Amino acid sequence: DAVWIRLGFAVIAFPIFFNSFFGSAILLYFLLWFILPEARTTTEKLQMKGEPVNISNIEKNVNEEKIQQGKENNFVHNFFHAIGQIIRFFFLFIGKFLAMIMVFIGVVVAFAVFASFLAVFKFPGTHYPVFLDHIIPGGHFFGIGLFGAVLVVGIPFLVIALLGAKWLFGVKKYPRGLGISAFVLWMLGILFCMFVGVKIADEFKEKQSVSHQIDISKPANGTLYIKVDGVDEERSHRYRDDDEDNWENDIRMSLENDRMQSRDIKIDILRSPSDSFQLEEIFYARGSSKKDAADRAEKISYSVTQTDSLLKFGNFFSLDKNEKYRSQKIQLVVYVPDGGQVYLDKSLAGYIYDVQNTENIMDHDMVKRTWKMTPDGLVCQDCSGNEDVIG
Repeated sequence: DAVWIRLGFAVIAFPIFFNSFFGSAILLYFLLWFILPEARTTTEKLQMKGEPVNISNIEKNVNEEKIQQGKENNFVHNFFHAIGQIIRFFFLFIGKFLAMIMVFIGVVVAFAVFASFLAVFKFPGTHYPVFLDHIIPGGHFFGIGLFGAVLVVGIPFLVIALLGAKWLFGVKKYPRGLGISAFVLWMLGILFCMFVGVKIADEFKEKQSVSHQIDISKPANGTLYIKVDGVDEERSHRYRDDDEDNWENDIRMSLENDRMQSRDIKIDILRSPSDSFQLEEIFYARGSSKKDAADRAEKISYSVTQTDSLLKFGNFFSLDKNEKYRSQKIQLVVYVPDGGQVYLDKSLAGYIYDVQNTENIMDHDMVKRTWKMTPDGLVCQDCSGNEDVIG
């Protein structure tokens, strides 16, 4: 058997770490491998083993070869069959695991969505996202819109759960017409959402603003200190990069005690047309008509206070709990007379927006500095020269 010959040479070659016999052993092996002919026929194989060539030995050798070949074939078959079973079990396990995840996610999401709809009828233990009250129009539009959203979101996740259950439990088929019914309900939900969406879009059609002029008392030392109330240093750093946002599409709203709050407030500083400080509040909103938009803008609630030389702006404005969100926002313009100065507190970072100055210093580096109004615009009085500038 060639195995024994190779094993013997391997043992002989082992002293690689002890003497130089290794090289000659390997060389001898390859020489014998090259010189000695391969035994192919039964006669050659008997001669290779040193056995006499006769009928009984030939028959015996043939039978041994058949047995050996059968064992080899059986081993190969069993080996690959075992590998196949392992691979099959692995993918089956992965498939079942994914099916379980599909069932879990589908059931949880579908249940949560349908529970939200039950909240419209004040069903105990259920609720829907409160912000929907401020987005979807009231009356029958709210019920239709929420029901449509439930169908659009809930049906696909319910189908995912059913497919996962089919895979997990080996269900052959579901009741007839189930797929068609789910598709019809889903399309119905899309139609409901489109119906309400058209109504919402109509209420965003027109944009209008209302403005209020507020007189600012002249500061005693000629410098007006401006800050945003309720903004600590951590928040001012967090909003540091907001001054470059396109705030036309920035909602930045939250809900507190059922009242909608928004910090969509931008502050600008311009040259006063008179010799006094002034403040202009501009409230924006959208509606189905100019009048509707103006009425919504008037309902914005915002606080501005002045104490001596300190002018404080609120860090948010609010709307009544029954008011709808229709792109309400505020722009505050502080008018500074020639020679007047303003100090911008660090709390203004994220609130001042594209404030023009003679040095073209960017908004976030205008805070914590004093600025003097000149006919050419704002001039920094205490800048270090290391501020970020446009370009």
